[in-house]
Order: sequence, then structure tokens, then C-alpha cells
Amino acid sequence: MRLIACLLPFLASANDVHEEEEFIVYPGGEEHSFSKSMGEFKCTYTYITQGGTNEAWNMVVGRNADGTGYSCTVSRDNQMTYLYTETFTLKIEGASIEHFVVYGNEERRLLTPETKQRGKSIVESTDDFGHEVAKISVIGRAKKTDL
Repeated sequence: MRLIACLLPFLASANDVHEEEEFIVYPGGEEHSFSKSMGEFKCTYTYITQGGTNEAWNMVVGRNADGTGYSCTVSRDNQMTYLYTETFTLKIEGASIEHFVVYGNEERRLLTPETKQRGKSIVESTDDFGHEVAKISVIGRAKKTDL
């Protein structure tokens, strides 16, 4: 029930704003990052992958109508990934993580030991990570600013 209460502000509304951008995930064993911002909210995906060839991925950032909640989703866009992901980190700024979920191919939700939340702004792979990630979604509550 708590999850539903957290998600209610993010259910699609005519006034919600979402922006999508395609980016390339590069194999080769080097660290790469991609970021997208919406106002004071910023989402950064950092990864190291091996094998395969460059893959087109998407990052979607969103804000609910009253500006109290943000979302960030990084995904292969309903396609299988053929890359071996060594590590990944998804970091948000301007909001605190309320909920996150990580999937592998075929919408297989990753087991709890494979990923973890660090602090209020980072979701990352762990030493138990199975090296397959196809989608990461984070929902965050906007940080309050006092005047």
C-alpha cells in the first residue's frame, strides 16, 4: 500500500512533463556517463560494459504537475541488451529517492542482492550483480527549499 501511495503523484496527468533522449551505450570496458536535467532535477547514468556493439538506449526524466516529484528511467526501450554490464550507477540530484526498480532482459526484476540504494540519491550494482540490466527506474521526491 505504501508503494501505491508513493506512486500516486506520478500517475500520468495532463500536466505532467516528460522528456526523452536517446543515447548510445558503448562497450569496451571503460566508464561512460549520460545525464539529463529538468530544472533543478538531474539524472546521471554511469556504467562499464563489455561485449557486443554500441546500443541505443533512452533516458526519460519527468516531473509531476505540482513539482513535488520526479522520475528517471534508463532503458533499452523494450529490446534485449546484448551487453555484459560490469557495473552501473544511477544518481539523481535535486530529489531524494522514494522508490527504485531494476530489470534485466525479458522484464526480469533483479534480485535484491544485485542492486542497492546508497544514501538518498544513488542506485547501484553490487558485487552480487548478475551483469545484465535492461531498465532502471527511480522515483524521487523534490528536495524542499526554504525561502
